Amino acid sequence: PVIVLCHGFKGFMDWGFMPYLSTRLARAGFVSVSMNASGCGVGDDPLVMDDEEAFFRDTYTRQLEDIGRVREYARGLDGVDSGREALLGHSRGGGMGVISSAEEPPASLVTWAAIDRSNRFDEATKAHWRAEGELRIPNGRTGQIHRLSLEALEDLDRNAERLDILAAAGRYAGPLLAIHGREDT
Repeated sequence: PVIVLCHGFKGFMDWGFMPYLSTRLARAGFVSVSMNASGCGVGDDPLVMDDEEAFFRDTYTRQLEDIGRVREYARGLDGVDSGREALLGHSRGGGMGVISSAEEPPASLVTWAAIDRSNRFDEATKAHWRAEGELRIPNGRTGQIHRLSLEALEDLDRNAERLDILAAAGRYAGPLLAIHGREDT
């Protein structure tokens, strides 16, 4: 079996618990494929979010394209039974994993503290975003202030139906394990 791991917003494949999870899965006999979304903000140093331009240009649709490319690559690895593919996503990666799974079902899906909606912004925030041409997002872990382009908001508006995570969950008919802490919003 092959498991594709999808990180969350302001996360990346070498952040926090992700490398440990990948290693544990590999030791348990799975082919574990970690990925960085192209807009996650990781540049030349794989442990630092220092590519602010990539983060600025990121969209949900672009992340779904990245997940699709990595899933296709993982299914083509030597010795992998493509019929036993699993997708495991954390936080935003969990939400994107739900959408990806609804569009092209894997053998199974695991979400870990997944977001339940892509459109997480109130109208006042969206109006400010449109007026400024960007949205500033603080990173509590690093102290950085990241920026999201207006393209990210336009992607949400243009693809609202596709990016509806709860509707996608309703379309996914395969096995699903949803892990979520009782006090995790």
